[in-house]
Amino acid sequence: MTSPQVPIPSEHESHSAEALSAIDQVEALPYSIAFEHLMYDSRLDRTAAYEYAHPEDDTEDSDPIYVDPDIMTTRFPTSLRDSFPKAYYIISKLKITQVDEPTEGKKKKKAPASEKITLSMQFETDDRPHTFSVQDGVGRHDTFTEGFDPVSYPVTPEEALGLAASFVYARQYNPSYPNLPIELSEVALSNVRDPKTHLFEQIIMTLGDHSGHSSVETRAIFDSTKGSPIYAVLTEQEFPDKSSIQNTLQLNEVSDINDLPTSIETRLFQTVMNIEQASEDITAEKQSENYAEQSSTVIDPRVLNFPGIQTTEVISPKDFNRWAYACSHFLRIIKKPMKSYAHLDNFILE
Repeated sequence: MTSPQVPIPSEHESHSAEALSAIDQVEALPYSIAFEHLMYDSRLDRTAAYEYAHPEDDTEDSDPIYVDPDIMTTRFPTSLRDSFPKAYYIISKLKITQVDEPTEGKKKKKAPASEKITLSMQFETDDRPHTFSVQDGVGRHDTFTEGFDPVSYPVTPEEALGLAASFVYARQYNPSYPNLPIELSEVALSNVRDPKTHLFEQIIMTLGDHSGHSSVETRAIFDSTKGSPIYAVLTEQEFPDKSSIQNTLQLNEVSDINDLPTSIETRLFQTVMNIEQASEDITAEKQSENYAEQSSTVIDPRVLNFPGIQTTEVISPKDFNRWAYACSHFLRIIKKPMKSYAHLDNFILE
């Protein structure tokens, strides 16, 4: 099956000046601070995640987090010491996720927007798994007793935050300078938000700087008065073990073609690699990567439980009409709201 053809106005032909300009601007959006702020204000949710990166042939951590006695005494949350009474701990298989969703109601410009925060933190120590979760402000710690019976304890969001911070302290700890404060990765957002949410995201990204993979994904939907709404996903990923940073923008437009609901999804991938940290066998062709991919799914509502017909093709952003159309349509939607953030990086849409 070939992809359903979307009508393309003549001014959006792939090699027209207008189309090339639209494509160039969309290619730059994943690295625009202004665009990240617009995505956040229009978000369905924003997810920050960290996971320790294991070698493909190994399930064990080659460099687990060592929380030494000094950190257990000075930095570890005192209220959690009943659950962690030993002098030191070795933390392995760490995973952390924070999901930030806006709640209903008007936002106040000078106050943090109302947010619904979901936290999840998993790790192993002393041959036992531990899970910390917080939802709707209520937290719990699930683990096992020494007899391997399941047990659960109440925790606060602040305790979960303090525990994650102690892991960062452990990663950056220098016994010669035990009182040095931790250094946190910067988060580009300057939008008004809950300080604890902002700090937890910084902690997640900082852990990713040391070991493992970290990412921030923002999902948003943009309504259009002329055409279909566009669902956008901005993903920022860091892979220290691969010396790679990848930003991805995915655009998804739902249209009716021949009276059949059709989802047209376009992804733009951009990868930047720090060659100074990369291995010597990295070739010039692998230093950067920029390509697009489009998928179309047609769902026939007349057929019960029909999963849809899907086709995917790798495309070049410079010579694909539907990609040019999607870029032009998206820029028309965001041009006006982007002006509010243009001062952040002088990113002005034409």
